Amino acid sequence: MASCQRPTERVFEFSTDASSRAGLVALEDGVLVGNEAGTLLRLDRRGGLIWRVRLGAEVAARPTVSGDSVIAGTGGG
Repeated sequence: MASCQRPTERVFEFSTDASSRAGLVALEDGVLVGNEAGTLLRLDRRGGLIWRVRLGAEVAARPTVSGDSVIAGTGGG
């Protein structure tokens, strides 16, 4: 078992205004996160909001990127 000897370093803090079961998706220049309120967000490396899309139903699975498109599955289909 390996472990890190240094404590974690907080890079940024951001609230999506709802819980997330989908988790973060690391991108080269930031992250994607979907939440239970049905919002998909893209953040830059500093935690700044790049864009937000309201999908209307919980983002039920981890979003993915294909080319220049983002694919996100919701509880509503």
